[in-house]
Amino acid sequence: MSIEIQLNITQPNIRKAQIQDSGNLASLAKKAFEGYPFEYVFSEDGTKEAIARGEQRWVILNENNQITGCAVLGLSDSRMAEVMRVMIDPSLRKNGAATYLTKKLSLEAISEEKYAWADVRGDQIGMQRAGMGASMKAISLEQGKHVVYNHKDSEGRELGPARETMVHMTTLPVNELDLKNEIAKLPNTIREQLANNLKSSLNPTPKDQSLSAAKLPNAKTTKERVLNSINYNSEKIGSIVSVNNDIKKIETAGINTVVVLPDASAFILNGGYLDETVNLLTAVGIQVATYYCDLNDEKMQQKAIDAGMEAASIRPWVNEKTGQVVWQIAWRKTANDYKDCLHTISLDPLVERQIMKIINVIEK
Repeated sequence: MSIEIQLNITQPNIRKAQIQDSGNLASLAKKAFEGYPFEYVFSEDGTKEAIARGEQRWVILNENNQITGCAVLGLSDSRMAEVMRVMIDPSLRKNGAATYLTKKLSLEAISEEKYAWADVRGDQIGMQRAGMGASMKAISLEQGKHVVYNHKDSEGRELGPARETMVHMTTLPVNELDLKNEIAKLPNTIREQLANNLKSSLNPTPKDQSLSAAKLPNAKTTKERVLNSINYNSEKIGSIVSVNNDIKKIETAGINTVVVLPDASAFILNGGYLDETVNLLTAVGIQVATYYCDLNDEKMQQKAIDAGMEAASIRPWVNEKTGQVVWQIAWRKTANDYKDCLHTISLDPLVERQIMKIINVIEK
């Protein structure tokens, strides 16, 4: 791995989170992560449990040894490591702390022989710049991927809940020639659909505020609705496993899917006949289901098409079986008034140029 990341800002006091930090971290989340859909991050007990399980969370301390920010590095058996939940005390933002945390965790990923990546909110230029400061490049937008339950306008007025578009950023080396060669093998229909969806994600349709509030009233209600629907349809589901209070893993017809309850979203983990799974997810109230498929996997692309999914986004990734860097298409099925619940975006000009560069490769 040959990724160069320089910690060239004044280095604050930083260390790994400890169990005794849990109360302060929960308090920080309530100030810095307003509207975040996962309840355990606001709970001292939930935070304590996560750290005890080995969550790789790092904290920044001020001169009085008080926690002013934190971030988590998501590690698994994959060669990819996600930089996530970067939180900075609102009164201390714009001081480089988010950039430093993102750099620090990206370096930790390298020490684990992994590549760092992040899904950064499309409405927060500061977080996009923090990613770029850690040598990440913006690849594409994943429209409406997650829900944030509290949005405000520039004057601080409440705008309510909406589905948030995420900027996929990565430290993986981006080989545009490989992308060009692989894209050239795609059927024109898939290529055009992918390019059109990527371009439309740059200009999301403004949400219907009242409909969005009805569909996504709050994290607790949304979670209960989806969970009740899953239980109601349990006869159609092979197994239901709780990952935590907010996430269920279900199996249908040999296909495993992670359902994010308060997010009304789902991620299909393995291939097969996707129709049954996609139809079930729509029936239980999921607004967006995503399946990532290697760009050269013609068989699974056709199954995604047969299940009514669309080629919506693209990313470089490390194939877990071969260890090779590949390009993947994010196939997406949307339902349940998804398009009326989209939040606006605000991109850093360089981020937008990087995304447009990828779109241009796909279109040519």
